[in-house]
Formats: sequence, structure tokens, C-alpha cells
Amino acid sequence: MPVNPVCPNEFARTASEVITIEFDSAVEKIAQLNPWSQELFTNKKIQRRIGNSFEEIKTFDENYFDFIIHDPPMFALAGEL
Repeated sequence: MPVNPVCPNEFARTASEVITIEFDSAVEKIAQLNPWSQELFTNKKIQRRIGNSFEEIKTFDENYFDFIIHDPPMFALAGEL
């Protein structure tokens, strides 16, 4: 299986919880079609959220996360990011 260095499936192997945040719900719909992304929808340790990560992160308690990995698109495609 190809391994994406920023792959929630890989993090879920050792983490107690993995939270992904996608800005656009279309990205999640595309992931549902990708056979390598199926664990995003079946692994109970992975929580998926749709929204602005800047706003979503504020909904968690301070020091909730051990690590935060941000994988933005290329600047040319990022728009307001």
C-alpha cells in the first residue's frame, strides 16, 4: 500500500485518536472513492470534521493535542489560506 507521509490511517496505528479537518466536503467525497482512503471511514479511532481548521481547532480544550500536522494545498491553489 502506498504511504502518504500525512496519512491519518498511518497515525491511527499508534495514536489513541486522530482528527482530520477538511475545509471542503467535496474532498471527503473524493476520498470515499479512493480505495487507499477507506480506513478514514471505517477506523473508529479516526474522527472526520468538515470546516475551517482555524475555527475548528478552537473547539478543543487547550493542550488537547500532542501533535498538529497541517498539510495545506499549494499557495497558488490555497485561496484565503
